[in-house]
Amino acid sequence: MADHPMSKSYLRLIGVPRYRNALQELTLPSDIMDALDKSPLAAHINLAAPPRLVKESEGSTVVTAHFDIWDTSTGARARCLHGKRVTVKPVLSFIRGTTPQVGVPICQKCWKWGHSTHVCRENHHCARCRQPHRTDEHRLRASCCQGQPKNDPPVPPTPATMLCPHKHRCLACRKEGHSVSDRKCEFWYARFDRKKIEALYAKVRVIQQCGRTASNIRTF
Repeated sequence: MADHPMSKSYLRLIGVPRYRNALQELTLPSDIMDALDKSPLAAHINLAAPPRLVKESEGSTVVTAHFDIWDTSTGARARCLHGKRVTVKPVLSFIRGTTPQVGVPICQKCWKWGHSTHVCRENHHCARCRQPHRTDEHRLRASCCQGQPKNDPPVPPTPATMLCPHKHRCLACRKEGHSVSDRKCEFWYARFDRKKIEALYAKVRVIQQCGRTASNIRTF
């Protein structure tokens, strides 16, 4: 009786070149998928999700490609693949086993990447506007949706049947056009790389500090 796929196995390609060519264009998950698809091992590889690339270190020229496959209940496919080589041009990379990749958590209370909700000591903040209310209360409690009756002319509140039409900055990257948990955010793409998340927060702090400094200069 055939051993049908019933579970996932977790693998990685080590020594993958960080850059795909001399122009230093970064290797992409699609490059890994293409390499696996063209490999003689392709018949044993049924990806459960797109590969995830993790840098060895900030200055490293290689990355590790984590990829999950649908496997038999006995892990037969993973055993077959372990130690085999795959060409990720122009380098031969080795397949090794690994543990499930645990992503960097995003808190559902303060909406910061790096810790889980149950350890957060802050009060609830809205993921859209960061005001002190739960995200599902945004339409009822956010100042942007309450209207400005004292303005001339008055600004009416957002109708109860409408979603919030106002623009807000992402609470992580501080850019407009998406929320903190949106796939458009660069933090979301780094959700499996804690060092990258920390580097992105450091970058945001520098930009904010430069903005405050420029504002202070203009006041003199």
